[in-house]
Amino acid sequence: MNYTVKELYIEADGRRIFTKLYRPDAKGRLPLIVFVHGLGADNMNFFNYAETFVSLGYACVCFDFCGGGFNSKSTGKTTDMTPLTEVADLEVILDEVRGWDFVNTDKIVLAGESLGGVVSAMTAAKHKDEIAGLFLIFPAFVIRDNARRFKTPDAIPEIVDLPNWITLGRQYYKDSWNIDIDGVIKAYDKPVCIIHGKEDDLVPYEYSIKANEQYANSELHLIDGVGHELNNPILSEPAMKHLKEFMMRI
Repeated sequence: MNYTVKELYIEADGRRIFTKLYRPDAKGRLPLIVFVHGLGADNMNFFNYAETFVSLGYACVCFDFCGGGFNSKSTGKTTDMTPLTEVADLEVILDEVRGWDFVNTDKIVLAGESLGGVVSAMTAAKHKDEIAGLFLIFPAFVIRDNARRFKTPDAIPEIVDLPNWITLGRQYYKDSWNIDIDGVIKAYDKPVCIIHGKEDDLVPYEYSIKANEQYANSELHLIDGVGHELNNPILSEPAMKHLKEFMMRI
């Protein structure tokens, strides 16, 4: 199916969020997948997914979190970004797309990876009537435990430099410290699909096993031979297959 790609900025509260809309050349209201990137990444992380699914007739949105990654075209710094600012960014995106006349607002799905998976889960818990389904790829439900490696919130340094990766601010960890992961999961009762590589050394797959047990309507697919690698074909090929099947059920 033919499609167009439109670049735009969505603005709210002084923030400018760089966004790409992949729109099929199709009539009527379309189901929409909002792809939500992980820490340090940007809209291009889900490029292959968006190209695949727009060609199948799904509208797709990819965007850059404010301060969310090295190549972000959105405003903001990584040292100001936290899980809660990312939830706020995603809420801005959702407010915008729900006003587009070609979107079927009963069929909006969030597809998030790693930190973007947690942010998607948090957002869905707040807006479950607006989100038809969650597709989570190695969601970083380890985030609170990672923050609590510091003895107390007051012990978190002002700047936390993750070597060879990204520099974060104190508030990132303070916000992470207080996330009620169990509450987030239990608050969402619509369909959920979780994909996780069994060799993941950043987010152990046991966190996804626990989440799958806690979600009211969830399925889990563990992938052998791959870790925290979104675009490794060992993970991406079965992930896209499961996403296709998931979207057909929404």
